[in-house]
Amino acid sequence: MIDELIGIPHEQLPAGLADQYDGKIVDHFYTYAGLLIDDKVDDDIYYIGDSKYYKIGNSLGTESIYKQRTYARNVIQWNLDIWLNGKANMDNQFERIQLFDEVTEGYNIIPNFFISATIDKETLSYDDRTEPHPKQPPVSRQFKNRLYDRDTLLLSHYDVNFLFVLSLYARNRAAAKSAWRESVRAKFRIAIQQMLKEKFDFYALAAHPDVDASTYFKAHFQDTLGKTFRPYENQNIFSLALDKSFPQDNKNLLAALAENFYVVSVDLGEDPSSSLEVQRAEKGSIDSPHGMGKFLFGVVNKYANPKEKKTTAEYESFREHRATSLVMRNMPGGDITKVKFLIPMLDGGISGYYAVEGISFGSRKQDITDDSGNTIRVSMPCLNIKLGEYYPLGDYSAEVPNYRNWNGQIHTFEEVMNLYKQHSKK
Repeated sequence: MIDELIGIPHEQLPAGLADQYDGKIVDHFYTYAGLLIDDKVDDDIYYIGDSKYYKIGNSLGTESIYKQRTYARNVIQWNLDIWLNGKANMDNQFERIQLFDEVTEGYNIIPNFFISATIDKETLSYDDRTEPHPKQPPVSRQFKNRLYDRDTLLLSHYDVNFLFVLSLYARNRAAAKSAWRESVRAKFRIAIQQMLKEKFDFYALAAHPDVDASTYFKAHFQDTLGKTFRPYENQNIFSLALDKSFPQDNKNLLAALAENFYVVSVDLGEDPSSSLEVQRAEKGSIDSPHGMGKFLFGVVNKYANPKEKKTTAEYESFREHRATSLVMRNMPGGDITKVKFLIPMLDGGISGYYAVEGISFGSRKQDITDDSGNTIRVSMPCLNIKLGEYYPLGDYSAEVPNYRNWNGQIHTFEEVMNLYKQHSKK
């Protein structure tokens, strides 16, 4: 009866979600708006519910709690099996939900709840009443202070007025059932969000212009794992959730993050873009402790003699991403002391960058024609750049408009990525 009013019929669900592969059967299963934001298209998440017809007022038993956690673990694995094997169908409402974020290695929150029937014995009221049960189930976790972790499972428990549900079911009015379904789903979502607000503080992060967020999260894996996730439309903005039970740990982490990220406090459902832009304007230019430093653009010529059309060994080494040095024949137009990486431009495009292990001034011989038409050989200044490891910007090359004008320019990591994303193509 309850499932008809709340969940999606099992025959409309893919195998493994409600009728699970280990033989367990979920009472109520549906997709609905996620808990973290309000305005992203297709931000649904799985909702897992179970009806418990205990004596009115009784709390849950251990067996029920452990079984409900297993439901969630099975759903998480079902989702991972699709996404990690690259088989997700984005037109399918169940498969397009992605629980795992590859950058932060965090997991989205799955709402998991129990429903119990209650009756007001004094009034025998038929009012629509759905309220949190007085005693809520404990949080299941493997690690402390990791909300965005696949082993952190939140359970909640709600009481519904049994007489109202019975009357709604008995009247069998499709419009009334549909209206209550939407109403009670919204109530569950709001109640679970309120539970999260009571237990956690939420923040939004955006990396400073000189910081690569992905590199930072990898380097500080143990500090940020399970605390960060990407729920926003703008994938350069991250959610940070901190358990209020660990105030000193949270203070230390926030201080470290603030040196490399713009950090603003947010409420669940709030779009943090405006608040982050305000902080970006207030901080201005930043030299972050874990910043990427500056990127130097350099043209790699394909031919030593354009007429001969024979590619140089230097060009081939850059094309194959095995270059160890570059002689820059034009002096950069800026301070090279903060340059940490070289962006080589091949055939007018960029695809990655090299770590700069050393820069020294040198000279090269060049033939020029004097006023009398004579060819003379002179020494010209140059930069000798020693290169280390190569890092791709993405899967493709990006064409740089008027690329020779970029030769010798120095830019931030953010500027490099904006250029790459703007012009990237297969």
